[in-house]
Amino acid sequence: MEYVESIEGVDLEKALAVVILNSSAYAGTTYFGYSDGSKAVEFAIAYCPVIDNLESESFRQVLVHEAVGHGFTKLQDEYSYEENGSIPASEIKSVKELQALGWALNVDFTTDENEVLWSDFLKDSRYTSEGIGIYEGACTYISGAYRPTYESMMNSNINGFNAPSRKAMYDMVMKRATEQEPTYEDFVTFDLPIQAQTRYTTRTTSAMTKPLPRPHFVHKKLISNK
Repeated sequence: MEYVESIEGVDLEKALAVVILNSSAYAGTTYFGYSDGSKAVEFAIAYCPVIDNLESESFRQVLVHEAVGHGFTKLQDEYSYEENGSIPASEIKSVKELQALGWALNVDFTTDENEVLWSDFLKDSRYTSEGIGIYEGACTYISGAYRPTYESMMNSNINGFNAPSRKAMYDMVMKRATEQEPTYEDFVTFDLPIQAQTRYTTRTTSAMTKPLPRPHFVHKKLISNK
């Protein structure tokens, strides 16, 4: 926090710090959930080791998962552990508290197509090719929590971000830039041309060798020296 504040013009409350760890271990995690004393702020710290090397696909994938997915967009993980079983009510309550802040919008706890957070995408034929549905298994729990797509950047670090995650990202950028709430159609107008350009782009992908830890919601006050 002190280092971030030393950079001229940086607003600590809105900053994302990315720490590249001097290690080749397959790991990564993110800390967010700081407050100014009365409300949550955007500040987050994403940690990512130099997995293999700085040019490796694994390093890129984990860096994007942690920094962009968790750190900037405040998304939840879309993978699950068989041994974790069903998500407890206390965990659902915690995630819904994040959703009240406009975070964690890539997971939900209902199979109702009209109520799930990404219901607009389920009804939109323009997104049929993305395979958006209601897939069980998210927040590291095998049942009771649902994700929008079978695979994604927030699951095994492959296939990029699914449409609900991209919308969460777009909304966050636009609210910061314009201080206005974008509509669903605003996002679609922005998103579809980009997807048309990138759909046929191929790159080497490698599934996550093992799931990473969930992000840490710290419930701490942001420490500022100013």
